Amino acid sequence: MVRTALPPAVNVYVSTHIPLSVLAQMPEQLRVLGEAIRHSSEAMSEGYITSVKAYGLAVSAYVDANNTLNGIFDALVELELENSEPLKDVFSALRSARRLMGAIHKICGNFQDSRRFMVAFASQATVDATVGALTNCGNEIRLSVGKFGY
Repeated sequence: MVRTALPPAVNVYVSTHIPLSVLAQMPEQLRVLGEAIRHSSEAMSEGYITSVKAYGLAVSAYVDANNTLNGIFDALVELELENSEPLKDVFSALRSARRLMGAIHKICGNFQDSRRFMVAFASQATVDATVGALTNCGNEIRLSVGKFGY
């Protein structure tokens, strides 16, 4: 396999570099999702049209982050790296983020019904807890890929 040097001179296979470099962008996607959830929650009091538009942005942010997360996980598993000692923390961070995304998906009724989303995120405490959890997952991911120079 071809290897590539990454700052700070950490060597990984190119096939591993691709999912790790995309994973390094996940904290930003999780932040965007948190902001979309916060915005959607705030928009609920601004009328139906505004709240539906904000809900659409939250759904889009969720789908983008979830698809990216699952794609990275699948790529690393396909490369048979799931039990790799150097990637132990990466997989731990991925699993944490996947559990959180799954929980958001379930409490929002699989995003099939905007009313269920609105009920779930009507409470500011729920919004704050969710945004905080997304931030924590982003930080865990950032730390795990930071070991590889990302």
